[in-house]
Amino acid sequence: MLILHGDIPPLKLMNHELFIPALREAGVNPVVKIFPHQGHGFYFGSGVNEAVVEKVVEDLRSFLSKHLAAVPRPID
Repeated sequence: MLILHGDIPPLKLMNHELFIPALREAGVNPVVKIFPHQGHGFYFGSGVNEAVVEKVVEDLRSFLSKHLAAVPRPID
């Protein structure tokens, strides 16, 4: 499981104090990536920084390439 999380929204408190520890107790080892100065849904909203989107795509590609038989590649 991959969790991409902004460090601004209050939801981070619930996720880091309850949800992520509960996952680990259930035997799930999530990969958690924190994106500084980003709010909730930061990679979908308006005013998104292109460098942040590129980092999200790279984190997704890196994570998926370890878990999928097919390697993700751009669509022509």
